[in-house]
This record gives sequence, C-alpha cells and structure tokens, in this order.
Amino acid sequence: VIEKAGGYTKNAFLDGAIFLREDVEYKDQIGQQKVLDDEKKRLIYDQSHLGNLSMDSQVSLGVIMTARQEALTFLEEKTKINSGRIILNLTQDEFENSIDNFTIQDGDSLEIPTTPESVHLVGGVQQGISIAYNEGFHLNQYVNNVGGYTKYADRHNIYVFKASGKVIRNSHQISPGDIIYVPENVNISFNWLQFLTNITSIIS
Repeated sequence: VIEKAGGYTKNAFLDGAIFLREDVEYKDQIGQQKVLDDEKKRLIYDQSHLGNLSMDSQVSLGVIMTARQEALTFLEEKTKINSGRIILNLTQDEFENSIDNFTIQDGDSLEIPTTPESVHLVGGVQQGISIAYNEGFHLNQYVNNVGGYTKYADRHNIYVFKASGKVIRNSHQISPGDIIYVPENVNISFNWLQFLTNITSIIS
C-alpha cells in the first residue's frame, strides 16, 4: 500500500507514524493511557488528603494540583489518544520481512506526519513550553533550558512520551516531537495539631 502511494516524502516523520485499526483495543497496544490513568489516580489521592493540611498549605498545594491537572489535560490532547492505535516501526531494516509488515484490513488508517522541530516539557518544570529540538541535548539539558525543575518535581520518575506512542521512563535520549513529563510529588504530612484540636473540642 505504501508503495502504491508513491512511498515516503523527504519530510516524512516515520517515528511518528499513527496506525489505527478499528477492532484493536487501545489500552492493549501502548502505555500512554496507563501512565495518564495512574497519574489521574494519584492526583485524586493527593487532593483527598488536602483536608489534613493547614489553610496556608492547602492554598499553596492547591496551586500545584491545578497545574498537574492542566499538565495531564495537555498530555491527553497532544498524544492524540485514539482507540485502536498500533505501534509501528517503519524505520527498521528489512521492514518488508518484519512482523510490522502485516496484512491490512478494511478501515485501517496510516498517518505519516512531517518531522517536528521541537520538544515539549510539561509538569514539574519552571516553564511548560516547547523548545527547539537540539540533537546534542540530553533530558537534563532540555529541563535546564526552561529554568530547571520545580520544588515538587519527581526527578526519579520522568516520562518521555514518544511520538511513536511509546512511553519510556527516565530516558536521556530525546527525539524530535517528544514530550517530557515531569510528575510532581506532594508530600502531605498529617496535621497533628489540627487533629488534636478537633479531638479536644469534641471531648469538651
């Protein structure tokens, strides 16, 4: 089918190929949805514990929660979550004889985007923006170029959302079109003073 379409153009971004099949469950094919679901659960869990904090802490951490929600919403939009996506490796040698060269079905869709020129950073970084892709940059160099990590950044669990649909944790090799997501950890300690005050009031 690719040959009948005339092959790829020089601007084809094969790593970002989006192959969709109607009868394939999305959740069984790529890890992006699982990461997003886990992060949403963590967000709900953290929000449920804000009541144990002082008012000042609730306000400051509430801002972090809002920022995290915005980051997750952005990831859902940018990763183009589609039911039925299958990860394809069109760049491998001997593709014609590979397992990825499977028989197509009626209704299949293959989109080959043009090569992107930027990398986006979101989450626990000082500025959630897109910056120009630099072949010589590693993960930390991209983070440093947007002001570094925030106070709550979880530096040990950084997710790189690849254009192919894969998610790689703590990958230092960044490619064009990648989205670097830095989760934020909110360490919520129990407010014993408030708890004891409430108990004393009830007993009285």
